[in-house]
Amino acid sequence: LRSLLRLRSDFALPSLDDAVAAIESEFAASGTDEDCECLDYALHQRAGSSGLIFANSPFPRDHDASGLRAARMTVSGEGMTIDDFCEHHLSRAARLGKAHVLALRLYTTAAFKSIVN
Repeated sequence: LRSLLRLRSDFALPSLDDAVAAIESEFAASGTDEDCECLDYALHQRAGSSGLIFANSPFPRDHDASGLRAARMTVSGEGMTIDDFCEHHLSRAARLGKAHVLALRLYTTAAFKSIVN
């Protein structure tokens, strides 16, 4: 990673131990109300539990024309939690931590506007 990013050998990579807390702090300090709502949804709510509809889709979050997207359901049919996403076989295969999964979930919400700016 250091060579790919061309980092100096003395550059200290940040720890992932507190990365979720760091994301929460960043959103609290600099996020819009919409960003903070997206963070709460991605971190604390089940997928599909929000009825909010955004301009990019006629359906509520994590839904399509058939309802809650199958890829966001547990085997019992409930919306997945952040921990369920972390335990998903693809997350585990990619060795993603909770902060990685949270960042990916956030990027698929309206918070992407603040992330890319």
